[in-house]
Amino acid sequence: MGVKGAFTAKKLKNIREAFVGQQPSKLEMIKESYAALGQENPTKEALTRLHSCFHTLRGMSASFGLNTLSAIA
Repeated sequence: MGVKGAFTAKKLKNIREAFVGQQPSKLEMIKESYAALGQENPTKEALTRLHSCFHTLRGMSASFGLNTLSAIA
């Protein structure tokens, strides 16, 4: 692998690690959105937010080669 390829691989690794590091806060948003659906009068916004969280998690996971996580989401 040349210098350019090594640089690109390192950059992608850093981006992937940043993505993985953000997941605890994203999972907290999923928990909160799911809990909001269990309320007496759940809103369409709560359902939309939950869908958006899972949609983003699935797409970004696939982009970073985290295929198992993508399949689960």
